[in-house]
Parts: sequence; structure tokens; C-alpha cells
Amino acid sequence: MRIAAAALIAFCALTACVSSGPTASSPSPTITNSPSRSPSPSPSPAGRPFTTKLTCGRPVTATHGLALYELATTPPILEVLDVSIPLRPTLLCLLSPAQGGSFDQAPNEVVFWIGDQLGSADLSSGQVVLTARLPVPAFKGVYSHDGATFAYRASVDAAGSISTRIDGAGYDRELYLQAPLGGHGGPPPGVGPFDQLEFSPDGKELLDFDSFRPPTGPDNFLVYRTTGILGTYASPDSFLIFHSTTTVSGVWGPTGSTLYFFMSTQGTTGEVDSLDVNGQRSTLARGVTGFFWPRVMPSGASIVYDTYVTPPGDTCGGLPHLFRFDLATDTASQLSTAISAEPVFLSQTIVWSNEQQVGQCGPGGESGPDGVVLAHDIGAARDSVVDATQTVPGIGGPPLPPPSTAHVLDVWF
Repeated sequence: MRIAAAALIAFCALTACVSSGPTASSPSPTITNSPSRSPSPSPSPAGRPFTTKLTCGRPVTATHGLALYELATTPPILEVLDVSIPLRPTLLCLLSPAQGGSFDQAPNEVVFWIGDQLGSADLSSGQVVLTARLPVPAFKGVYSHDGATFAYRASVDAAGSISTRIDGAGYDRELYLQAPLGGHGGPPPGVGPFDQLEFSPDGKELLDFDSFRPPTGPDNFLVYRTTGILGTYASPDSFLIFHSTTTVSGVWGPTGSTLYFFMSTQGTTGEVDSLDVNGQRSTLARGVTGFFWPRVMPSGASIVYDTYVTPPGDTCGGLPHLFRFDLATDTASQLSTAISAEPVFLSQTIVWSNEQQVGQCGPGGESGPDGVVLAHDIGAARDSVVDATQTVPGIGGPPLPPPSTAHVLDVWF
């Protein structure tokens, strides 16, 4: 089964491979239509040489549980891990230069992007091809699950204006142009995610969430219907089926177009809601405290997320623990006693998270990641340390960041 996730910076380096509210709490400010918001043909893939190379030290087969994650290096690198034994991942392939990507319909096919180029890689044959060109380089992007459509953000001027766009079927169009944000205090400690672009499993809808928007908008949390959005001159706003300024932490169900999200009512307390394929919102539970980094179980039975538990006498906001929201009973319960954050599923019942150590209370809270990834076995109710000894640290140059689930891009099992 394939699931989309969101991130594991680097167990390995380049040298590791032998041979990458109501529907709206307030009206969304409307940005005047411009020619750039109308669909236009995507640039021809011909032209600039395609330099991305694939190197695999071991064969990639459908029997492997695979994880795709990115290294924060220059140039950027995607790595393919064998995670069929979730407690002991091993490196299979490197794809460089390459930025965010996903598995495309099969475990041996990866789609990715680098700057203004879209590409695909066959892990079995080693073939890497340029599939499309973007009109502007992307700094954040995501593919639909069939690899046919690409949504992305791009900086379009020196002032810091951001264009959010969608590309596919030979067309590229701007959904909206966001004015420069200016300075801000940064995200509050522990909460997240902060910036999401993610297609529904059936590719019919797109979640667009950004914690930080300029006063001119749009709203922080947007959901677009993507069917028909390319190749039409209708305003992208007419495809907007949900928007809100108080909604955070969205996560798609494992199939279809059901979206689950957290709507704040007072600080970190709020309600868990769902949005169906018709854009109808339903409230599942009220009075939920914290709903950060949510991940739907592959079975679709529940949502694992992060929340902060406050020990007696604690005045700093508490410590992060994994919780589970049961979608059959609409109830929440603590899943693990370990202090950890940012879960991501590596199998049907194994979820990785970043262990945190208690420190002094400060702007970032009273705990922080210690570079250890934990694996929680939901069936056995047991936490174990992920063994990274079969991977090789960087040789020369600056040291790589410690392991983190924050850069896992996709998982196939």
C-alpha cells in the first residue's frame, strides 16, 4: 500500500551508495484575475540538459517496503530506503539532484522535481527522464498520486510574492498570487504542520494550508476541487470548496476525497471535523486538545497525531506524546508514553516519530528532538529505537542533520 507522508532528513549521504467553522470563518480576499491566472501551455521539456542521475546499490523489487526521503544537501538528494524491517532501514538508491517526490503507481517508479524541471525515475532500469517544464522554478511541490498533476509554490519577484500553481495535461495555471508576507514571529512551539500542499488520494481535490499569510489573504486553509481546473478559463476561485482562517492540521483519508482537520475554537482546543467529496463539513468531536501532525492509519480506522500532555505543576505547555483518534467512536486516547512528535507510518501498524528530551522551558517549549527516531508498534503497544547503523554518515563537508521524520516524502508497503 502507498501512503503519502511528510518527511526523514537523512540517515545517509551521497557516499553511502555502492554503485533521494463554517465553510469559511470570513470571506477569502479575492485577487483580481490576471493573464497569469488563466491556463497556459506548459513550456516544452526540450532545452536545458537534464542532469539528474540515479544510482542504486541493490535491486529494487516489489517485495520491499520502501521510504522516499530527501537530504538537505547541496545539491538536493532523494534517497530510497528499504524499510521492510522498520527498525533497521537500509539504503537502496540515490537520486541527485532531485527535490520532493513520490512513488508513482508502482514501487519501482519515482516522480520528482528540481527547479523548473519535472522528472521520473525507473528504479529497476535506472532510466531517468525529463517529463515536463514549469514556467517558473518551484521551491515547494507535490504530485497527485497518479503522477499526472503537480501543485507547487514559486517565488515570482524580488519582493517575495508567492504564486501557488497547478500543472498538468500540458497546461499550467496560477491559483492565486500571495503578496510578500514580511517578518513574523515564527511558528509556535510544537504545533504543525506549517505548510501543506497535498492532493487527495483520488486526485480530485487539493489541500493548500499555510500558517503564515499576508493581510491581503487568501485564508490560511483552502481546499480546491481539481477536476476541470486545468484547461478552463473559469476563475480558480470557482473551484474553491472550503476555506477558513481557524482550521489547521488537515489529513486525507487513505482513499477517495475525505479530509479530516482540526478547527481551533480556543487556543489549542478545538474540534475534529471532516469534509466529504461534496464539500460538506461534519463535526466528529468537540473539546479536543491539540491535533498536530495528524496521520491516518493505512487501514483508515483512526488518526495518529501529536498533542501535549501537561504533568502536574507544569507551567510551560506540556510534553508531546502520540495520541489516536478512533474514527468509529470519535474518541481520543493516548497511544504512547514516549515523549515524541511528528509521526509517520512505515507499515500498517508501525509508526515512526522523533524522540524528544526534556530541557529548560523556553521559546521552543520544554523539550526538543534528540536525533533519535522511535518506532511504535500499535499492536504490541511497544516503542523501540530505529537502528541507523547500516547507513553511512556524511564524509567531508558539513555534517548532515540527525535523523528526523520531518523529511519522509512517501512510503510504499
